Amino acid sequence: MDMKALRTYGEIITGFLSEYVEVDNQNLSHTQYHLIVNESKTEFVLIALGWQKKRYFNQIVFHLQLVEDEIWIHQNNTDVPIERHLIEQGISRERFRVSYLEPVENLESCRPTQEVQKMAA
Repeated sequence: MDMKALRTYGEIITGFLSEYVEVDNQNLSHTQYHLIVNESKTEFVLIALGWQKKRYFNQIVFHLQLVEDEIWIHQNNTDVPIERHLIEQGISRERFRVSYLEPVENLESCRPTQEVQKMAA
């Protein structure tokens, strides 16, 4: 990925995460958010911490990483479809990888064998 695209993707991701914090802070008054971005602006982690029902919490909300020409989504602990929001900002759908989903080639071993398929027929 060239430096201009890297910078643009980083700005789009940072903008989205900042907007998420703004909107969510209106709903959760006892939650603090911390956006952590590495020096090269290729790794983005949003953490939330605070108190809810007399219990302390500290969790990763989002974790994204720019790797070569892809955006790796390592964590999304929300119901927000972050890919859709980033696509609306001009990032191609083909650029996304979701690291917490098992790769398709690994799923081959989970398919029923021919014997099982014959028994089911």
